[in-house]
Amino acid sequence: MPRKHESADRLLDLAGGHFSALTLQRGRKYAAEGRVRITSLNERGDEIHVAAEVQGTQEQPYEVELWLGVDRRGQITDVDGVCMCPVEEDCKHIVAVLLNLEQARAAQTLVRTETVSGATTDFPQPSAATLEWLGDLAARASPLPATEAAAVRVIYLLRPGEPASLGVARSRPLKKGGFGKPTAYRPQAYDLSASRSHRSLVTEADVAPLRLFLALQAGGGYFYNDAVDLAGETGALLLRLTLSTGHLQLDGLIETPLREGPPLECRWTWTHDAQGMQRLRPELPAHVQVIPTRPAFYLDAAGNLLGELRSDLAPPVFEQLLRTPPLNEADVLLVRQSLERLALAQDQALPMPDLPEALAAGTPLLRLRLTCASFRLLGVGRLEERLALAVPWFDYPHELSVAGVEDAQPFLRRRIDDRWQTLLRDTEAESRAWRLLHAAGLESWQRQAGQRLAADGETAGLVPVRNDVVGWLGFLSEGLPELERQGVRIEFAEDFPYSIAQAEDWFVAVEESVGSDWFDLDLGVRIGGERVSLVAPLLRLLREQPDLAGMVRGLDESQSFPVVIDERRILPVPAGRLKAWLLPLLEFLDDERPRLARHHAAALAGLDALPAQWIGGEELRALGHIA
Repeated sequence: MPRKHESADRLLDLAGGHFSALTLQRGRKYAAEGRVRITSLNERGDEIHVAAEVQGTQEQPYEVELWLGVDRRGQITDVDGVCMCPVEEDCKHIVAVLLNLEQARAAQTLVRTETVSGATTDFPQPSAATLEWLGDLAARASPLPATEAAAVRVIYLLRPGEPASLGVARSRPLKKGGFGKPTAYRPQAYDLSASRSHRSLVTEADVAPLRLFLALQAGGGYFYNDAVDLAGETGALLLRLTLSTGHLQLDGLIETPLREGPPLECRWTWTHDAQGMQRLRPELPAHVQVIPTRPAFYLDAAGNLLGELRSDLAPPVFEQLLRTPPLNEADVLLVRQSLERLALAQDQALPMPDLPEALAAGTPLLRLRLTCASFRLLGVGRLEERLALAVPWFDYPHELSVAGVEDAQPFLRRRIDDRWQTLLRDTEAESRAWRLLHAAGLESWQRQAGQRLAADGETAGLVPVRNDVVGWLGFLSEGLPELERQGVRIEFAEDFPYSIAQAEDWFVAVEESVGSDWFDLDLGVRIGGERVSLVAPLLRLLREQPDLAGMVRGLDESQSFPVVIDERRILPVPAGRLKAWLLPLLEFLDDERPRLARHHAAALAGLDALPAQWIGGEELRALGHIA
């Protein structure tokens, strides 16, 4: 090979050695046929920029640009290039230009010269660091040469929509202005490093937005996306950074870049559409769109403007208002109530939808339904528990009833023939009713069991503050009668698990065994003419509450203690009787019932002190009194 090609071969090696054998063969052929024309060759600092044209198979020649890194001695140390052909990089056109480059450099004498030999001076020479810094300063302060102004550039494509997004591409400026058709560009980390080539594709202004773009890509999943969603503070920052480059375009309209528009104060308005729906939107021209970042931006596509949309509202509230759906009449009532509360809490003026016409619903009557509901135990799979509930209802005139909910919406809806009518609830009357329920010792079940239980469906209801048998007994015996005196209607559902049993009489039954010195003792009560033994309920209570005797001793004689007879009935047992009856149960229990010998007859004397009907055991009672 002739020696004149040694430098050209070295340039091919510096270009990365990525050329295939076929590409090298065709590039050498193009160079030998004289298809290459070097249009400009400019040195700036430690880089040489080359622009060339290569006549290929098409009528128009392909434009090729090269960037050559040069050291202090004028030696080429790095080669980078791009071509406007479909291959774009590592093509035969770049090979042809590299093969012709050494001759062009020699002709223009662009290689740095050394100091004249033999010249000496005592004055110090400028340091290499200073010369490098001055070169960088000149490069940054001077406008780009005309050839670089026409180079491929990174452009940013704004895509309005739900959600708005931003993509990255590359394109070549056109002579008539604007950019050509964008092509895909996937930025890489090495494109943004300090040691990157000074190629015009990635300028200093592109580094910050591209870094943020790649960071948002990293959080978007495994696969690369050609665009990232614009949301939150990062979305706003990305818009600002790309806008500052001067190459932010509206996707599909890349002839003119977007310009930064003046900040606009956002004001809101409710409008009515042809379907009678109310819609909330910012007071902006119809062609202006809102990009819901934080802060929000407006896009004026007609004026090629992108600017910040300012508001006195907190960003989360502002963003939620942007997402307000169309409202029908029922929606309006709920939304207005929530907005009024929010405006009061934040001491800010909020846009309110127009209220529909409403009539007074009248004064309601409180109805309390005692029922039962199913609950799931959280963290215990499918295990369920049924609990008693007191569900309040408000009965309005015209057979209109609604379930009681604290802080409910102030409106009701009812259908009359083929139209809906809006009614205004009597919130003051309902508030008085809730105060009665709280005074009776009831509160929401969620307040007590919200961390332990989950209701099946929309279960609402109240329970006593002490939500057990004792608590329900207290409510049924004291709170419920007071509610009835206040005019509250009480309903008992069939599944309500509790009712207070009234003791008609107490009994003590003694069953003597024939030919034996032992006898069985039974303690019980008559309810509705039925004789009910209390031995089993009391023994069950003792197992559930081992310290029952101590609890009972602390009660006043006039107080009562609830004893569950069965699944539905609760019997209030006077504390004095319970104290007397627990002694034989604890002392003489044998095989699930008290069993006494004749020499224990004196223990019956304590039972005889309380009024009760005795059944059998006259001889033993007499024997107990003698003892």
